[in-house]
Amino acid sequence: MEPETESKIKLGFAPWTNFYPDNAVEELYYLEANYKKNTINYQHKNNPDYDNKAILRTSFETTKRIKQARNLLTLTSWARYYVYDDLDILREQIINELIFTNKSLEEIKREII
Repeated sequence: MEPETESKIKLGFAPWTNFYPDNAVEELYYLEANYKKNTINYQHKNNPDYDNKAILRTSFETTKRIKQARNLLTLTSWARYYVYDDLDILREQIINELIFTNKSLEEIKREII
């Protein structure tokens, strides 16, 4: 439990060795979806929870895919061209393809039609 403070500023210390590597060239990040909370976040490959199933991407590709996945979660206009019984299942199917394959969003959508 965190101590109650009047200030919103908190100060802490961690040595550089505790930070994960970060650069724009290496494939260091993967996406993680929580469909119950309706969230998509990125994680680092050194995260102890990483199971090697989600595709690792560069920071640029991760940013691009996270934006696409979040749009799929929050918007419905993209779904008007599909025949579906349950929009949540369709969303989850497309987002899982974004996370676990190298297919582009356009390829994924074409395959679903």
